[in-house]
Amino acid sequence: MGERDAMYKLNDIVELDETYYGGAVEGDKRGRGTSKMKVLVALSLSSKLMGFVKMKIVDRIDIDIVKEFIQNGIEKGSKIITDGLNVYLDLKSIGYIHERRIVGDQKTHEVLPSIHTILSNAKYYSGYISWTR
Repeated sequence: MGERDAMYKLNDIVELDETYYGGAVEGDKRGRGTSKMKVLVALSLSSKLMGFVKMKIVDRIDIDIVKEFIQNGIEKGSKIITDGLNVYLDLKSIGYIHERRIVGDQKTHEVLPSIHTILSNAKYYSGYISWTR
């Protein structure tokens, strides 16, 4: 599956976000400060239809890792839609159109609805899957 996945890149319009997998750990932080498994996720969209997904387990979420994930998995010139996290700020400089959506008072799944549908399904079924690097 990994070999086949490496043969194509997402294109056109792509939603990009990060997520965290693992059960609750007492005393652990929530969200971006957690010790849970960190995963970058990109979803191609065409006329609001969900297309292919790329997911990558990473050690940390930072600018360099995000850029590498994007450059390896998304065609240059594609429009990438993200939330307001600062690791996504420099996408125009590496050849992408960037639409930044600030979450603000909204719920994250309202700002990036398609990718959050994929993430909620993946988390629901993750009890049946063994996640490995």
